[in-house]
Amino acid sequence: MKSTIKIAMTLLAFVWASTVSAQDLNKRQKQALDEQVQEMVDVMGLDKDQQAKVVEIKTKQFHDRNALAKQYERQSDEFKSKVKEINKAAWQEVKAICTKDQLKKWSKREK
Repeated sequence: MKSTIKIAMTLLAFVWASTVSAQDLNKRQKQALDEQVQEMVDVMGLDKDQQAKVVEIKTKQFHDRNALAKQYERQSDEFKSKVKEINKAAWQEVKAICTKDQLKKWSKREK
């Protein structure tokens, strides 16, 4: 019983943290975030805990890219390089929370 409550509280904390952070995104970014996470849920079969963590990771990714856009010209090589670093780091975090089977499903999806 205690472990169930602990899991529920952890899940709620992730969802709350993700929602608060996602509020800072513009409408287009929120829509893109929702679509990206939903595709991952559909393809990989993420559970609720994984889904909440992916929302948190992707939200941070959007925030980091927004910060870069304020520092660099979007078409500059430096901006593109930094975005690649952000994307790579976000993917590493996603990989850490997924199973090998889920990652296989993601790599085999039709793009």
